[in-house]
Amino acid sequence: MTPNRPAARSQRIFALVLVLLAFAAPAVSDVLVTQDDGRITTQGPWRVEGALVVFRLEDGSLGSMRLSAIDLDASREATEEATRPAPPPAVAPARESVTTVTDRDVRRAIPAPAEATEPEAAAATTAGDRLRVTEWRQEDLPDGSGTAIVGTVENTGPDALGRIRIQADLYNDEGTSFASHEVLVHHATLMPGQKTEFRVALPDLFAFTGVRFTTEALPLAVSVPGEETGESATDDEGPDGAPE
Repeated sequence: MTPNRPAARSQRIFALVLVLLAFAAPAVSDVLVTQDDGRITTQGPWRVEGALVVFRLEDGSLGSMRLSAIDLDASREATEEATRPAPPPAVAPARESVTTVTDRDVRRAIPAPAEATEPEAAAATTAGDRLRVTEWRQEDLPDGSGTAIVGTVENTGPDALGRIRIQADLYNDEGTSFASHEVLVHHATLMPGQKTEFRVALPDLFAFTGVRFTTEALPLAVSVPGEETGESATDDEGPDGAPE
């Protein structure tokens, strides 16, 4: 029996189109949001299996976390935002006429003063370099539900520092950051040379390859009584300032 050559050719073309469409389809990444506001970008959709949330990391490795540690509503919102297509660019209306403006025609405006928060933000960025994590270690949580990072941070600068904040970014074997956590500091104010301990709990997380700490603080102006006015009391003066 002679095969139907046109039909066979149509089938090969259809199969080739399906392969091309499969390769052309963009990879979709979902987002998981933990109860402590950490974010994990997954490769493809995540799914709930009983008391666990199962997913694949961006490097393709399989991972899972307890359902109680995941904020499902926030995860769905973050996933919708990440996968939402970008709006089309706005089309500028056509101009009917063109006016040429030279530098003489422009009235120079007096620049507005900088907001009060800008110097404070700049000072916080600079002061953060004076905080140094001297040591850290990984410990198991007492109930065995995960791990924790415990360490010590030191004020190595000449000024007192306040509003101390530390962020820990966790990395996998591929050198990719997969989670960020705010670190709990025992003392939010440190004098020069002073140290304090910090701790961050990582429920449902038992292993990571590395961690990078980002520090931030605000320098504090500490004044000694009598230095601002330059006045000092001596034993040779009476109550009215006259020598006794």
